[in-house]
Amino acid sequence: MPTARPDPVRRAQAGRRHRVRVVGAGRCNHSTGVMDHPLVSVVVPVYNAAPYVAETLQSVLAQDYPALDCIVLDDGSTDDSLDRLRPFAAHPQVRLLHHANRGEAFTVNRGAALARGAILGVVNADDPLLPGAIAAAAALLTARPDLAAVYPDWRRIDGKGRRIADVTVPEFDYRVLLEQCLCLPGPGAFIRREALGAEPLRDERFRYKSDYFLWLRLGLNQPLARLPGIFATWREHEGGASQAGRSPRMAAEFIDVAEALFARADCPPDVAAWRRQTLSVACYCGALLSIHNAAVPGRALMLRSLQLAPLWPARFLPERRRSWGRIAYVLGQPATGWLYRQAGGFKASAPP
Repeated sequence: MPTARPDPVRRAQAGRRHRVRVVGAGRCNHSTGVMDHPLVSVVVPVYNAAPYVAETLQSVLAQDYPALDCIVLDDGSTDDSLDRLRPFAAHPQVRLLHHANRGEAFTVNRGAALARGAILGVVNADDPLLPGAIAAAAALLTARPDLAAVYPDWRRIDGKGRRIADVTVPEFDYRVLLEQCLCLPGPGAFIRREALGAEPLRDERFRYKSDYFLWLRLGLNQPLARLPGIFATWREHEGGASQAGRSPRMAAEFIDVAEALFARADCPPDVAAWRRQTLSVACYCGALLSIHNAAVPGRALMLRSLQLAPLWPARFLPERRRSWGRIAYVLGQPATGWLYRQAGGFKASAPP
């Protein structure tokens, strides 16, 4: 458990000791010239995550990795998240900051700008890491200097931290990532800092899809790799951004991130050739949000998806293939929604 917060003098001394200790970014193996333990910076953006944030920070600080830099940023929480965070300010590996609400992308970018590590990770305040995550990621990135990032398998948990299912993620395939609108990296991903170049970690144009756009940017010219092993969690609860954000803006961002990728000067012609199919999938994904939110223009998006690509390739992963039942459901709204509710009650997951 975190210790009590020290007086300002002792805290300042602890901060100075920390800065001296981490400069140099790890321990060098003099026989190989390679850093055995490159400094890893973990950015934890926090917004109204009071029930979960202490557990998540404890999971980061309990990692069996000696060169850790943890930047925790409260994004103007209106609950008692900041009070839950304050005891961690005494920890020599933690820097705690607070600012008025600006959104996740701004908060992550601020943390990344303050990070000292050669390797960066973003850990959501409600998604604890599992043991060994940082060590495994750092080891693979050290062994494979060609990689821009690594991402592990992960565990779905409920609001109380109970296991729902273990998820084995696919091996990295850029065409699947882009064309099938499938965000292969999930929780527990770590990035080689230099792979970002001059670009920020998150593009602040996107509220919901800035993480997906990061992987599209990184993978465009550099490989990513799956990290075998369950090293992270994703918490399923109604307050989560992916659950609460089924909105017209989220629907639009499926399309906007694809268009932003194709508009890049470094987008090669062979990738640009995937544009029409990619946009068809993006429109389909956006249209499905109308199942949960009538404000989403589901019918228009679904018709555009069909116009762009009436048929999808058989090579698509099973979970990314079109459901003609869902297409009919979306095109038939609001009548289909009313009939479905009358028949048996509407569930949030999706109609059959």
